[in-house]
Amino acid sequence: MMIIVGTKIKNTGSILLYVLWILVVISLLSFKLSSASRVVMIKQVSEVSQIKKDLQLNSAIKFATFKILKNDWKNIQFKQNLNNQRITIDIYNESGFISLYDLSSQSLENVFESADFDSSSLNDLKNRTDSKKLHFNDFSELTQFEGVSAENVQHIIPYVSIYHQEGVNPAHSPENVLMKIKGVDQYRVKKLIDSSDMDEKREIRNEIVDILRSKNVNMTEDENDYYRIHISLDSRLYRVFVKLNRRSQDFVVVNIISPVDFEV
Repeated sequence: MMIIVGTKIKNTGSILLYVLWILVVISLLSFKLSSASRVVMIKQVSEVSQIKKDLQLNSAIKFATFKILKNDWKNIQFKQNLNNQRITIDIYNESGFISLYDLSSQSLENVFESADFDSSSLNDLKNRTDSKKLHFNDFSELTQFEGVSAENVQHIIPYVSIYHQEGVNPAHSPENVLMKIKGVDQYRVKKLIDSSDMDEKREIRNEIVDILRSKNVNMTEDENDYYRIHISLDSRLYRVFVKLNRRSQDFVVVNIISPVDFEV
């Protein structure tokens, strides 16, 4: 009897242990399935968020190119609300940025110095290239030069252009670029930044252009076919470069620098 009882107790214990193991396995499977579901859900939410952001970005680009064609863009910041998302749009003609191909320009030197380019990388850039043959399709190509880091490139993008070889057009320069142009009156630039009146801003900018013209600074008064659109979306800045086809009056997007590009 004792053996039988003992056997019964042993069998009962085995069954209980077996059931517990089944419960553990089921719990693990349930957790795994739940985790997988969460991963799928997170991925789907992320994909939907990205699609929404892409649509907002494309809408902003369409809006900006429409304003360019209507010639209603100069020195104006546009604020839009697309799908409950606040978006700001600034439009610049690329001629307002300092040409990266004018390697002897003091204005370009000022940009390089502020971006902490070392002298060896500058010399390498000047010695290995002829400014008339030099051409970049993308800012990232600058990192091919010795001593030029992604951080250096990140710092010069707001000031320089790879889409024209002419002198800078200060009438289309953002305030940060004006600060780097040789011969610019810094006091007037500060007044331009501080002013909130559009007429006053226009008058100050005209004064700056007239002063530079009187100093025979290497500059142009022409616009070119490239435009730079700054789109602030979800508190992040996208730089969109577009080229105008004057014959067909439409645009081609040639480059988009997203907030994650050149991150260091």
